[in-house]
Amino acid sequence: MRRMTPEEIARRNEYLRKREKRERIKDEIGHGFCVVFCSPLSIALRLLAIVSKVIGYMSSLGLIYGVYCGYKVIEAWNKGMEINNSNVKNIFIFLLLPFAAYFIFYVSDKLSFYFYTKL
Repeated sequence: MRRMTPEEIARRNEYLRKREKRERIKDEIGHGFCVVFCSPLSIALRLLAIVSKVIGYMSSLGLIYGVYCGYKVIEAWNKGMEINNSNVKNIFIFLLLPFAAYFIFYVSDKLSFYFYTKL
């Protein structure tokens, strides 16, 4: 390995100083971007999490009715009767809505925490 000349050392030091300055400026811009965008996004996602949690709680009360509608549809199908479409819609609404609301709550809560910690 050959030794570096003083001119090469000076050029290398100048390059390192400029690179550190560029990285510092990028970090400052990135932090400013996070403060401007991440804090409102964190607040909005937290509100979405709260609303979806409340919707999940309220719609979970309808699980029993969804199971009842499912029972009515299965009984009608077994007897060979015509299936009422409103009962099928009720099954999907009352059985899937609580789980969808809890999934939205979980995802928005994790994203909210992520954006909160980025600050």
